[in-house]
Amino acid sequence: MAPVPAEQVDLVFISHGHNHDVGELEREAPLLFADVTELFPNAAVVNIAQNPEREASPHRATQESGVIALRNWSVRQGYPTIDVFTPFSEQDVEALIDATLYHPTEQGYQFWSDVVNGALDAADPQ
Repeated sequence: MAPVPAEQVDLVFISHGHNHDVGELEREAPLLFADVTELFPNAAVVNIAQNPEREASPHRATQESGVIALRNWSVRQGYPTIDVFTPFSEQDVEALIDATLYHPTEQGYQFWSDVVNGALDAADPQ
């Protein structure tokens, strides 16, 4: 498959947030979003705030803090943002995340997909 020329790309999703230290996402976000915006000048760049981790995850609080900070930063900067984190948090996270402590189960992936599809439908109901 041939790569798509950068000027033809019209939509980029950034789903970023697991496995980062405290404050790392806040430092990385401006550079990441600026690089993507420069590389794909005709694209809408959309942040997807990732799902939370399970209670047993040793870095759950760090991941939560980072994802929320990245979500809030992207909103302040005017980037469209799809918040998967909050709807996941309002569900039984233990049932939606597998034994890795942060990857969704099959049910979790379906829920994740439903949240993203719902946000896309709401943004463009046609």
